Amino acid sequence: MDLITQLQNDVIDPNVSISTALRRAKVLAYRLNLEDFKNWVELELNGYQDKLEDLPDYRRCTTVIIKGNFSGSFGTMVNNAEIPISHLPKEHRDKLREVPLSQGIRAYESIVEDKTNLSLSAPIPVDLAVPWFSGVYQDMQCISARKEFPISALIELLDTVRNRLLSFVLELQNEFPNLTATDEKLPKIPTDRAQAIFHYHVYGDSSVIYSGQGNDIRIQQNIVQNDLESLIKTLTSLGITERDINKLEESITEDEEEPGRGIGPKTKKWLESIKEKATDGVIDLTLKAVASYFGIPN
Repeated sequence: MDLITQLQNDVIDPNVSISTALRRAKVLAYRLNLEDFKNWVELELNGYQDKLEDLPDYRRCTTVIIKGNFSGSFGTMVNNAEIPISHLPKEHRDKLREVPLSQGIRAYESIVEDKTNLSLSAPIPVDLAVPWFSGVYQDMQCISARKEFPISALIELLDTVRNRLLSFVLELQNEFPNLTATDEKLPKIPTDRAQAIFHYHVYGDSSVIYSGQGNDIRIQQNIVQNDLESLIKTLTSLGITERDINKLEESITEDEEEPGRGIGPKTKKWLESIKEKATDGVIDLTLKAVASYFGIPN
């Protein structure tokens, strides 16, 4: 049985853990030589603790309740009291309303399999909890606080990873039925095409859509004119390296010193350099993306 079919079977079988399916996905990532896919599988298996900046949105739990324990005069105690946070600055409220699910996927599978807890908690550091929440209840000092969230958040996380992985391999097979039929042909799948499919189905990146008809990738008009962030996001999804993107930013900035010239000479020079590094499909998309940034019709 070929690797793609084996992986599909793993993902749709409820008796096969998603961590097991991800290990097979790791083999596929190396066969495809797809760096973003490799990195995603590694982070899902081993956790994002050291790379919280890469934490996907589906790993951010926002169904959070703040609870704490309080001490008052004459030994009065109030435990497990829900704590309002409306009095805090917005930046603190935003952090308290979210729990980053940063551990490896197997850790969350174990918690779900245990079936003894309906809710989970993440402690709030005492040096923050005491000044933030003391006085929320009259004459009561906060001695500890935590974020509570439902175990359903973990179930949803596991299901999301499973569904996105399945969508990716199904679309890959649909677009390249001949190249996915045998493992020997997998390396022949165009990297730029596979990367676009991966970003769209796993990260939900809608700036690049991979269309089945004619193996066409098209840039949507959500690149905002003169908005570097939207341009960078699209070029990253196309596989343009961080180094090349940084050079483009420098080129655009230097060209802007002489406004009114459209795509300036340094940016044009950057585009010429990309033609020597990328495949035809990526070159075409890069040109369209840069044109959209400058407000030039495609």
